[in-house]
Parts: sequence; C-alpha cells; structure tokens
Amino acid sequence: MVFSSQAYWVQKRDGRLVCGASEDAAGYDASVTERGIARLTRWTPRVFPFLAGRAPAMTWAGLRPATVDGRPLIGAVPGSPDALLAAGHYRNGILLAPATAALIGGLLQGRPPEPEAAASFAPERFARGASRASRG
Repeated sequence: MVFSSQAYWVQKRDGRLVCGASEDAAGYDASVTERGIARLTRWTPRVFPFLAGRAPAMTWAGLRPATVDGRPLIGAVPGSPDALLAAGHYRNGILLAPATAALIGGLLQGRPPEPEAAASFAPERFARGASRASRG
C-alpha cells in the first residue's frame, strides 16, 4: 500500500493496481465524476512515474452514507424496538466495525449500552420532535 495526501494505491493479488479515493457529495448518485477521476490520474504519475499517460482500466463509485452529525446510527429503530439499526458510518465503517458489533451484540443479548454510547448513537436523536440538546 502506498498513501499520499491525495490518494492511495494498492496492488491486488491478480496484479492490478487500484487507486482511490476521491470524494464528492453526490446524494444517492453512484456515478463517477470527471473531477474525482482527474485528481486521481493527476496524482498517480507523481507517485508512480511509469504510469504517466496511462488511463484507468475501470472506474467505479460507492456510496458512503453519513449522518448530519457525523455519528453512526446504532440501536433500536424508533417505533420498532425489535428492529436494530447499524448504519451511517460514512468512511469509518471498517474502523468502527468492532465497536458497532459489540454494541449490537450486547443489544441482541439484552444488555443496554453504556449511557454515553446510547445517547451518542441512538437513532431516535433524529426522530421528529427530538430536542436540539439531544442531537449534540
């Protein structure tokens, strides 16, 4: 793996070199943008000069759902106490997976989360009528 301030590069087992990650606020549009690809292709030859002038073999985009306050939604779905939610991790899903699993696993076993975690990640913080103070 090679990291720079603008991108990362990873060689896959089959020899392909994967470059990422650009970011554009696009709502639910999962198409790539010329701006994002252009930034990555501009930076690649600075790190790997032998790739100068080479076009990407393929491009793709993924969605990174986020919440307004930047904290994921972890807990019971408001109005459906038997349904649990673990979403909105944005770019930190892999990093927060162990903590999310511990919270959800505890809830499935009937253990309530620590009060601070419950308040910070509770899905109902965005429920209609929730006070501004409870939203953090």
